[in-house]
Amino acid sequence: MVVSGKESILDDSKADVVHMDGSHDTVAMLNKTTPEITIYDCKEKQRVQTIPLSKPCDVVRLTKHTLVAVATSSGAVYCFKRNDKGQFVADKTNDAPLVLPKDEMQIVHVAIHPCEQYILLSTKSGRVYVCSFASIVTYFEAPAPAADDDSGVEYTAGALHPDGLIYAAGTSKGEVHLWDLNNQSLGVTFTPPPATADGGSSSGGSRLKCLTFSENGYHLFAATNQNVQVWDLRKATLVSTFPAATTTTTTQQTSSAIDMVVGDASGKYICYGSNSNNNVSLEMIKTKDWNRVIHSLSLGDGGVLNAMHWGPNAKYMVSCHGGHVFLYTCRVVDMEE
Repeated sequence: MVVSGKESILDDSKADVVHMDGSHDTVAMLNKTTPEITIYDCKEKQRVQTIPLSKPCDVVRLTKHTLVAVATSSGAVYCFKRNDKGQFVADKTNDAPLVLPKDEMQIVHVAIHPCEQYILLSTKSGRVYVCSFASIVTYFEAPAPAADDDSGVEYTAGALHPDGLIYAAGTSKGEVHLWDLNNQSLGVTFTPPPATADGGSSSGGSRLKCLTFSENGYHLFAATNQNVQVWDLRKATLVSTFPAATTTTTTQQTSSAIDMVVGDASGKYICYGSNSNNNVSLEMIKTKDWNRVIHSLSLGDGGVLNAMHWGPNAKYMVSCHGGHVFLYTCRVVDMEE
């Protein structure tokens, strides 16, 4: 894979995009300062809608027919539905935003169910909420920790399986709780092996920063600062771990901190973004060829990478960092050719 072009989606010098999400050729960009959501068609390369928000939000989720904006610190959720003219309008089932209970500390992940009738929210306090657009339907709570552990369970990341039957919640201690949504129970817990004495690639006990399922639903990718773990869902085993990229200078070699990982819709490629001394980079690999980077791309200075989206057939990648959103044209070529 070769990245052959880069362009800024928003050329506004005052842009303050804090999050982005994509569905096929469309991306939704959340501007915190304004505050508003910009809907952009990547194929036609044009803005198609701007949605003003009554209050600042910091997470946005987009599917074909549903748009959700969330203020993670207050627990407020704003829902929009696409009308017959292709425009997103506020959902009419509830005039006010959906708000989680006041005792919740913070929302750490938001997902729209494939049926587009429910929203799933995981919180720092170790709960997963299943909500309609107007109210909370039910919630699941992480099991109590061992008797000798008084630190509690803290959720730090989440992901919804493509079939909508499994929700994965990552913890501050590196575990992944797989919730069975049909049975409303905790199914399997993935626990990575402890880190080795020689500084091996395991990340047992490390805080999970990002979770994502492969499009075919066979694998779960779990990112920590140090590495990305690849879990086989059918065998419930850790099949591979690949480390963060390293930056080499004349005086030292520095490991980057991984921010997130995403898979493309075809299931052929994985991209993980990392940050070293405020320099953002992307590493692209082929599925099942975990140890070979097929393309590495430096995005330059820009703070934390907070969102990525693959276009259809991996023809482009969209990234959000430093308040701006960039589109990178990709050409699928084996680098060894």
